[in-house]
Amino acid sequence: MPTRFVVRPLCFAGSLAIAFLLASERPSEARPIYKKAFDFVYKDVLKSNRVTCAVCHSGDDKKHLNHYGKAIAEELGEKNVRDFDKIVAAIRAVAKRKCKSGVWQERLEKGLPPCDCVDQNAGSYIALQLARERHEDR
Repeated sequence: MPTRFVVRPLCFAGSLAIAFLLASERPSEARPIYKKAFDFVYKDVLKSNRVTCAVCHSGDDKKHLNHYGKAIAEELGEKNVRDFDKIVAAIRAVAKRKCKSGVWQERLEKGLPPCDCVDQNAGSYIALQLARERHEDR
C-alpha cells in the first residue's frame, strides 16, 4: 500500500515532464527549397550531391550565416521566402560578388565552398580562436 503513494506521484511527475518536453519542442526550420534552388542554379557545376547547408551557414549553429548566406538573405529581403524563382534570382544575383575567400561563382565552379572565411559571428575570443584554427586546418 505505501508504494502506491510513491509510484503514482512519480508516474504523474514523469508524465508531466514528457508532456512538457513534447510541447516545447520546436519544429525544424529547414528550408529545402533553398537547397533545390541552389542545386538548380549550379546543376552543371555540382557533379556530386554533397551540397549541404554549410554553403550558406557557418559553424555548428545554423543561425549563423557566412558572407555568401548573408548576401543571399540581403538580396531576398525577407525571411523564409518560398518563391522558387525569387530564390534562384537571388542566388544568381550574388554569384559575382566576393569576400576574402574570392569570387563566389569561381569558387563554386572549382568545387569549393563559396565562402571560407573565419566565422565572423564568434561571440568570444576563444570561439574566434577556435574558428581560426578550424580555418587553418582546411
